[in-house]
Amino acid sequence: MTTTLSHSSSSESPSEPIVQESRHRFPFLIILGLVALLLIALLMRLRTLGVQFDRDSYDEGVYWQTLRSLSSGHPLYSSTFYSQPPLFILSVFPVYILGGQTIWAARFGVAIISLLGLVGAFLLGYAVRGRMGGFVALIIGITSQNYLAASQTLQAEGPQVAFSLLAIAFAYLWWQRPNGWKGSLYAALCTLTLVISIACKLFGLTTVVPIALLALAQLWRIFEWPLPRFLDVLRHPQEKNENSIESENAPVRIPRIKAAQSLIVGIAVLLVAALIILLPFLGDFHALWSQVISFHSAAAKVSTRAGNSRTIIDFLLSPLGVAALLGLLIALYRREWLALPLLAWLIASALLLWRQMPLFNHHLVILVPVLLSMSIFAIDEQFINTLRPKTHPLHVEHVNIILNAFQRMGLFVILCTIGLGIGSDVSYYQQMHYQVISKGTQQAIGVSQQLQHILQPGQYVITDAQFVSGLADRNTPPDLVDTSSVHIQTGYLTSQQLITEAQQPQVQAVLFYTGRLSQLHAFHTWVTQHYRLEQNYGKGNQLWVKIN
Repeated sequence: MTTTLSHSSSSESPSEPIVQESRHRFPFLIILGLVALLLIALLMRLRTLGVQFDRDSYDEGVYWQTLRSLSSGHPLYSSTFYSQPPLFILSVFPVYILGGQTIWAARFGVAIISLLGLVGAFLLGYAVRGRMGGFVALIIGITSQNYLAASQTLQAEGPQVAFSLLAIAFAYLWWQRPNGWKGSLYAALCTLTLVISIACKLFGLTTVVPIALLALAQLWRIFEWPLPRFLDVLRHPQEKNENSIESENAPVRIPRIKAAQSLIVGIAVLLVAALIILLPFLGDFHALWSQVISFHSAAAKVSTRAGNSRTIIDFLLSPLGVAALLGLLIALYRREWLALPLLAWLIASALLLWRQMPLFNHHLVILVPVLLSMSIFAIDEQFINTLRPKTHPLHVEHVNIILNAFQRMGLFVILCTIGLGIGSDVSYYQQMHYQVISKGTQQAIGVSQQLQHILQPGQYVITDAQFVSGLADRNTPPDLVDTSSVHIQTGYLTSQQLITEAQQPQVQAVLFYTGRLSQLHAFHTWVTQHYRLEQNYGKGNQLWVKIN
């Protein structure tokens, strides 16, 4: 025994330098691989980022005009109409200003934030399945066409999803180590990114569901001993219960207040972050509530959810949805109840989308982090051996065969998901190329050039084609950045309001271009009496210039 010990501690052991070197090299290789994949993701987002058309056919123009109004000194809600929580547009605003106030700069802000979501995907995969799970989750996120499109589009869903991924990743990292300074740090980061997600778009509220379930499970761990079996297996198999100190006879619990410290920190950060975000708007809280909450409630009354179920089911039947289902089945078979909060997240997200009126395709991206999270459980990092039944060897062998079959199927489905995702990305880029050279895009660029020639800098145009006026480097009135059909149908935008704005000296043109403003016949009639027709583009699309 003495000889063995002296040999293992000898500095002349040939294996020791190799082991020491690998310990230093492996983390470096992980970081290098992570940086390389994020660089690829960034390059994918830079491609076709500055295309001169509205990727969503309307919303990008609205948010572009919102940014232009902010840069002209018109604050949100009180002057500039804005139907989302404040943080999405404010998070993009610095990059937009530094980038020259172009649509490329605005989209670049969204692209940068989306990379944070990919980091969240890696951290979540690492928390659930180690290094392999981290890289698989990251690659799935990179190749997801829905997330790629959201990352290149000036809309709130991309940043909201990114911060939701970060929040759920920190939640699972916190669950692994809920005590000590790491537990407090993870809890603080979790609730901070959760608040940011909700403050980008209210869809982020669904992320509260899995985080709250983990917090409730942690409270059960603190106040109940011994642990119930289903909570015991929630713990990482290679981690000891940090709520106790093992002794030879029985586990000794640490003080409850100390065990709950990270929960207290997380709640405190949540409240402080929410207050900081809302504090600048407390003076305009009524306007904020009217535009963010009341407006969407009114929109639901004039819309229909017909077809919502079919749209959601079709998305869930995508390759990523199949991978998520298989990951869930594997987790339940192994009795890994950590997947259950994610299942609750999926149910909450699907229910929210079903209730959403109107439901657009770009809304479905909020399902991507949910399905991605569930699919990670199809990956095997061999850390669940302690959960397998300790019975007859033949039974164990039988279980292993079933698990191996599930694992092979899971890897196959995930590889197919990644491969099909790459194919969808290629088709997406091709679609962008065809859209650039399309007749509609070229005509819109021509209209913007004409609008730029007619209007002087600082003069306003009333239009239902906000993106066209952005291409012309011209602004709409701050409270008319959104002239959507829903805005009109809910009564938030009336002919009288438009007439009042059109009488202002700064307004020198009216552009009917998408058919939305044409719904207000009284306003159109008034324009024909006080403006002169500058250009008729056909199909009711007209440019009118004020008669001075």
